[in-house]
Amino acid sequence: MLRNNSSYYKVIIIALSLCLLLPGSFLGGQQAAEAATSVNLSSGVTVSLYDAQLVKDESGKLATYTLIIENKSSTSVQLIDYWAKIKGSNNKAYVTKLITEDKAKKVVIPNSTTYLTYYAYVDEKEQLTDLKIDMIRWDFGVNNYESVVGQIKSANDGVTAYKKAEETNINKSLLNMLLGTYKMYSDEKYSYINVELSMRNKGNSTVDMKAVGYYLSDGKGALIPLVSSVTEPILKPQERKSILLTATVAKNFAKDNASIVVMYKDEEGGMNLPRITFALPALKDTIATKANTATSYQVNGSEIAVTVKDSKLSYVEGKAFLDTVITLENKSSTKLNMPTFEYYIKTQQGYLYPLLLPEDKAVNLLPKIVQQLDLHGEIPTNVDLTKSQFVVFLRNADNTSSNFLGNFKISVGTSSEPTKPASNSVTYEKNLVEQVSLQRVPNGMNDLLIAEFKITNKGTKSQAQLALNGQFQIDGVKLSEESTKLVNLDRLLAVAPNQSYRIITYTEIPYSQSAKDIMFSMTEKSTTGAKSIHTFKVSSMTSAKLLGTNESYKIDTAGGRGEVTVVNSKIYNGTQTDMFFAQLEYENKEQRTAIPSKLKGYIENSKEDIVELNVKNYESKILPNGKAVLNVWAIIPKNYESQKLNIYIGESIETSDELTNVMINPAYTQYVYKEDKPATSLKELEFMQYDVSLYNIYAQLDSSDGGSADTIKLNFDYDLKLRDGAPAYSDAQSIVIEYVDPEVSTVKFSKSFAIGDGAEGSLQVGTRRNMEFSYTNPVIQALALSNYKLNVYVQYQNHKKLIATDEFLFGNLEQ
Repeated sequence: MLRNNSSYYKVIIIALSLCLLLPGSFLGGQQAAEAATSVNLSSGVTVSLYDAQLVKDESGKLATYTLIIENKSSTSVQLIDYWAKIKGSNNKAYVTKLITEDKAKKVVIPNSTTYLTYYAYVDEKEQLTDLKIDMIRWDFGVNNYESVVGQIKSANDGVTAYKKAEETNINKSLLNMLLGTYKMYSDEKYSYINVELSMRNKGNSTVDMKAVGYYLSDGKGALIPLVSSVTEPILKPQERKSILLTATVAKNFAKDNASIVVMYKDEEGGMNLPRITFALPALKDTIATKANTATSYQVNGSEIAVTVKDSKLSYVEGKAFLDTVITLENKSSTKLNMPTFEYYIKTQQGYLYPLLLPEDKAVNLLPKIVQQLDLHGEIPTNVDLTKSQFVVFLRNADNTSSNFLGNFKISVGTSSEPTKPASNSVTYEKNLVEQVSLQRVPNGMNDLLIAEFKITNKGTKSQAQLALNGQFQIDGVKLSEESTKLVNLDRLLAVAPNQSYRIITYTEIPYSQSAKDIMFSMTEKSTTGAKSIHTFKVSSMTSAKLLGTNESYKIDTAGGRGEVTVVNSKIYNGTQTDMFFAQLEYENKEQRTAIPSKLKGYIENSKEDIVELNVKNYESKILPNGKAVLNVWAIIPKNYESQKLNIYIGESIETSDELTNVMINPAYTQYVYKEDKPATSLKELEFMQYDVSLYNIYAQLDSSDGGSADTIKLNFDYDLKLRDGAPAYSDAQSIVIEYVDPEVSTVKFSKSFAIGDGAEGSLQVGTRRNMEFSYTNPVIQALALSNYKLNVYVQYQNHKKLIATDEFLFGNLEQ
């Protein structure tokens, strides 16, 4: 990229506000000479190309030209006398605009320079080397009043090579930026990338970087925002600072033509304008850092060295647990609060399993002092740690998401493997009968013993399904045959050779019943009586499968195949109780439209307190690979220990007896409490399948009787937009808007709104809609109302959670 960085150039060119939108499809007066990287406006006044960029965004191809005007003459240059126009390969003129901050520049005084940035959307076919920018002097004596002084053109594509430094102009200051080495790892669906960006303020003034954003581009129009590790983006004169940029992208995101674009936000113009484009190499997963090797990361302007030490694997009651020691060292000279790190074990398949600190562990990072952390967590019993990684994420400042920081290899000492029961199978009448699992699951005030069997036709011809029966035996005591139920999961008319079908058999027992030795005697019904097939003996229960935080629960029942993912989980607050609330995304994996399989579940905390989940199943058909979101919830006591919960979900099978539903093949994932900070703006709030914005908010006094001012009337406009591609929801939540006077606790009122249901008083899909509601209280007459807060809650089952809050001035129209 050509950039002129020599001793300051003097700038001249301009902005005629009445001609900002003038396209000008032909040249009048002088014809332009061959395009160059600089032109002379007049004697001693030169215009040079400082930078040119071409980036594709969702609106098209956006070209920007930053010009530097150097005035070495003895007279001032009046910028109102000049304009510039971006043109394409066929001399087509594009509507050219000047960024907002440059519109205030009127003159270039003698022996000074100034910078002007122009931009335009250009045709899809255009390349940067095809474009040029005409320098125009307004001349009312020529056709079209435009006299072209000269043309400026970029000599290259405007892209800075990977790991090469580049300069840009931000807020009248020159900054030097350098992109470091990227790191990336991928799981089943996503790739997680981070890269360090170093910058230096070359000027003598402090630069506020709030208007600067960073994006990952695929070159085809997708611009993925990169999250910065710095929460206060200020660069003092001559200051150097490094930041970590992170993003999560779809696994199929273009990896051969990716780049990182530094953008400047023109607030008034409503535009993000490219300043620097850094090329990236072909993206691929990077090698994990070796164990016992320190790696430094930039976190909020400070350097922290992370070292993953040795790990220890142990087994307790059939479950696997990993203890890992890590160290953190604050490389800066001041004390730091512990960043909100998250630690996971990532398996070869890409699934994540959290490792946690002791709950009461509070840590500050003192300068140059190594701090040791002991982490502990449950992992799958069959995980191969030699092919797994230790991954660190960093929660962003508002605690709404986590971003990839680094990944490490795992060094684990030897450990004894858990004892595995021998396979439990038998061949009967050319059928292989295998016991798949035996599980004990909560079911109201009792438990269910559920045994699952797979039966495979090993013959050469199709067969009918076996007519099976049986009974359980617990610690030598046979249960009655009537108490044992059997359900066929795969309803097949005929079983082809090597085809399998599954059955479950279950019985109900008191939850307090101990059970050490469990057997199941399987028989076949026949006209001559029951024929014994086999007695299956189980030495231990089958543990429910532990799911990674990013792993789906898979349902394989014929006709109801699907995948279920925990989208989010929260604690809602009520007056007397709290509520655990989660949303499950169900994806139909059948090759035809189908009603989603029904689900059941429960939660269990670290004290082994179990509460059954209510599941609002989706009752309509969805298309193949279509999705629906299901609400699940459980009312819990205020003192219910909910910092760490196991969330169990399983397929619900309808039965013909009084139990109605039986949960089979349960799996569980771990919920870890994370503090959610409410948004501090009431714009673009995500709510179910909608985005909600409140604006033009106005609170005023009113009267309930036409006399005394005893009423507060709250009026606001709102936009309610249906998100593109959003799935259907099994049940609706509502929004609560609450008015709070921070000085007078009695002045507090709220209203609940249904969303998009068409009912009077609900919020409807659309833009610039209006809503108001009032509150009457005699105490209002004596108050001097000033500031007030508006809180926005999401509400379900009479419990709610704060999602946004903002403060306003009473009597002012707040946009």
